[in-house]
Amino acid sequence: MNQLPQRWLSLSGISTVLNLTPSQVKTLYKHKLLVRIGKNPPDYRYLDPTPEYAERLRLAAGMLTKGPGAGLKVDLPHSFILTKREVAEIIGWSLSYARNVLAE
Repeated sequence: MNQLPQRWLSLSGISTVLNLTPSQVKTLYKHKLLVRIGKNPPDYRYLDPTPEYAERLRLAAGMLTKGPGAGLKVDLPHSFILTKREVAEIIGWSLSYARNVLAE
């Protein structure tokens, strides 16, 4: 069996790959969505996600970070566009909250 080599990235490296802020990356780790190794902050390394998983992590960071949109940059094809009502249903938000968050 051939296994793909795992790549471990620094905080700035994983932030660049995911196009997220370091605080968003830390939030993903706290919610156990990212794997991290190392005992001290300068030695922390994060597992480089696959492209599909990276997109899910970006979306999760947007949902976990406080504030509307929280600076999330997501580039999805138009086939993934959902109505505000659908987003509210999927995430478990009220429709009025979804309208406020997605007003931008």
